Amino acid sequence: MSLRANPLNQEDTGPRGKEPILLELGGNAPFLVFDDADLENAVACAIVAKFKGTGQTCVCVNRFFIQEGIYDKFAERFVEEVNKLKVGDGADGSTTHGPMATRAGVDKVEEHIRDAVGKNASILTGGQRIPDLGDNFFQLTVLGGVNDSMKVAKEETFGPLAALAKFKTEDEAIERANNVEVGLASYAMTTDLARSHRLSEKLDFGMVALNTGTISDWAAPRVHSHPYGRVPPGYREMVNENYDKVWEDAFQSRTAFGVPETDRKTMEATPEERREAFQKVWDQGNGFRFMFSAFGDLTDGRAANEEACNFIRSKIDEIVKDPRKAHALKPRDLYARRPLCDSGYYQTFNRDNADIVDLRETSIEQIVPEGIQMKDGTIHQLDVLIFATGFDAIEGNYLRINIAGHGGKTIQKHWQHGATAYGAIACAGFPNMFLVAGPQGAFANFPVVIESEVDFITECILHAESKQRIMEVTPTAEQQWSDFCDKSVEGSLFKETSSWVFGANMKGRQTGPKFYFGGVKYYRDWARKEIAAGFPGFNASDGSSR
Repeated sequence: MSLRANPLNQEDTGPRGKEPILLELGGNAPFLVFDDADLENAVACAIVAKFKGTGQTCVCVNRFFIQEGIYDKFAERFVEEVNKLKVGDGADGSTTHGPMATRAGVDKVEEHIRDAVGKNASILTGGQRIPDLGDNFFQLTVLGGVNDSMKVAKEETFGPLAALAKFKTEDEAIERANNVEVGLASYAMTTDLARSHRLSEKLDFGMVALNTGTISDWAAPRVHSHPYGRVPPGYREMVNENYDKVWEDAFQSRTAFGVPETDRKTMEATPEERREAFQKVWDQGNGFRFMFSAFGDLTDGRAANEEACNFIRSKIDEIVKDPRKAHALKPRDLYARRPLCDSGYYQTFNRDNADIVDLRETSIEQIVPEGIQMKDGTIHQLDVLIFATGFDAIEGNYLRINIAGHGGKTIQKHWQHGATAYGAIACAGFPNMFLVAGPQGAFANFPVVIESEVDFITECILHAESKQRIMEVTPTAEQQWSDFCDKSVEGSLFKETSSWVFGANMKGRQTGPKFYFGGVKYYRDWARKEIAAGFPGFNASDGSSR
């Protein structure tokens, strides 16, 4: 987390004012292997947890604690598996690991090895630079006989160095593992269930991985689970075999979410047909499928929208057992926000340790030491409070940068009455500046939107290079595109919903359409026409129209 000091307000900075700082939880992760561990699984997990990213991630293992009864077997098998890996050129198909990020990182690995060997540790494999490959390449290295006096046991190496140390008892292992000032991740290998519970409680780290080399694992599968479950069997093979078609289908769609899109009218179906259609897409999962695949007018017509809301309310009543919780969960606004469809979310509220508070009925009064105090005096006791207060979408990050165009005009000044950009990629008065994921791009799946915008930007750059001209969009073209975006949302319920889509979540911000609602296909068609016409929305470097 970093706090950015304001360069235009220097009187606020200094010893008693604001200071730019950088805070990091840190790593130095321990990996504990007990005598009862599954040896082969422990070795496989150790390889993953230690050497991913060539040991340069914050959750990579830095210290291995191996119980003395299994130490020799683990060390032997671990070294065997490490020796099967290859540090090399990424273009070589046999390469498994690449270089370190910096020369300083290599120097630190060497320093830790020298210090450990000088204190009677032994190099079991590796330990050398690979100069033939470059300055930043270093062998995957394993040290044996490590003790807590060595730098590698105290400082995070952040490199391809595994340090193996013995321990006798569980209490000793926990004490030594916790003897660091940072604590992001930890790993433990044991088949003893009771020990697993003890370790999860006693290891002072933000994350504890038990019998796995990864901190975040796949979600458990569900019968009807949309984006969050396992990838269905054969899906990856289908994508690989039809890769170009998958992209083309996305380019030819409105939303590019990989779900069928229909023009079917909700109110033209009978009540029975409507419920059957809604139930089908609900069971298939994916909130965007629910919004766009059953009927094509849920975001355009109030009657159709209310039918969708009624169905969702009925599903909540069906799933959530507590009427109070169900009432709080039911939609009261238009179904025109980010779509929510069942993914196990509603079932969560049947748990005793999961509750929901409707802030529309009782607002928050203040944060107190015990937790949150409501307006009616109720205090909800909490151990941890996470502030999920929203985000400044689309233009927010651009506004944090000191971007200036002609005459020193800033992007903040340019967007003071609302963020606009010709085709989402360019602003008048800012020559040769191209935006990716800028304001008023297609309202659709962002990877496909970004791909489409980058295609357009690429053609602009190629045109500028071939003509040796500066690309600067005209104010008229930018305004016309903004008007086009306004027109694309006419009649849509999105316009009637107070949400981030129109900037309503940002206090004091001018609201307006952040997107073009005509879809990906029509955006790409428009861009192709602009390219074919010789980029009429841009001026030449001498100020004349193209």
